[in-house]
Amino acid sequence: MITRRGFQLTFVAATLGLLLLPARAQDVQQGSPKSATASTSEQSLSEAADAGKYAFLLFHRTDDTKTQALRTRASQQAKALTDRASLVQVDIKDPAEAELIKRFDVSRAPMPLVLAIAPTGAVTRHWFLDLDTIQLHEGFVSPGQARCLKALQDGKVVLVCIQNKHTTDNESAMTGVQTFMKDPHYASSAATVKIDPADEREATLLQQLEVSPDTKQAVTVLMAPPASRLATLEGATTKAAIVAAAKVKGCEPGSGCCPEPSETGADKATKKKPKPAPPIDT
Repeated sequence: MITRRGFQLTFVAATLGLLLLPARAQDVQQGSPKSATASTSEQSLSEAADAGKYAFLLFHRTDDTKTQALRTRASQQAKALTDRASLVQVDIKDPAEAELIKRFDVSRAPMPLVLAIAPTGAVTRHWFLDLDTIQLHEGFVSPGQARCLKALQDGKVVLVCIQNKHTTDNESAMTGVQTFMKDPHYASSAATVKIDPADEREATLLQQLEVSPDTKQAVTVLMAPPASRLATLEGATTKAAIVAAAKVKGCEPGSGCCPEPSETGADKATKKKPKPAPPIDT
């Protein structure tokens, strides 16, 4: 059974294209190699990811009173989160930080700015207007949300596979997903994220996807950037059903929704990017 509804996740970071270009998958990920020329900030970001920790990047242009106040608040909060996150300060005027500034495209962003980066490399939260009430802990999301966000920010279609040992139709639900992912036309522009509906950490994600944590049947949710739900498939899936759901929203190779499977890195870098979506209400 397939249902379709217009849908926007309340992941504010999913539409950070309004403020910055999200980091690419190869830039920040667990186990990423340390470059000999990486800046101190880049190394700190990579080390946090390797340790399974979040990194809160505090970008600043000047050391004015606003920046000093933010640094004090963020530092105080970070002390209580040392087992889960690191606070990394980035001076955007420092030539050594050029690559990091380019990666997140924050050279013209309002300053000071704080970005929450999950170990997956996903931007999960940003603060640039509500700095007086910044709460770093609000940047943490569930493992499933972090994986979904990273894929969506990389411009990929995401197949969220919700099942566990208690749900029925698990094998048949994965059949269409696996066939779809093996197709060279879609493989490089799609990603799968498996979620256990009984995992309490994923309660918010399931609520946003409108899937009951007590579901008795395997459910597959098809999503597209920035954070649109295209379809919900209950039980068995087929490649045809997934492709049809994607086409309804114009999300298929050649539509501009996702990277072309045949594109090289240079091709993607020179291809015109689609206009960012309007902001999600939070």
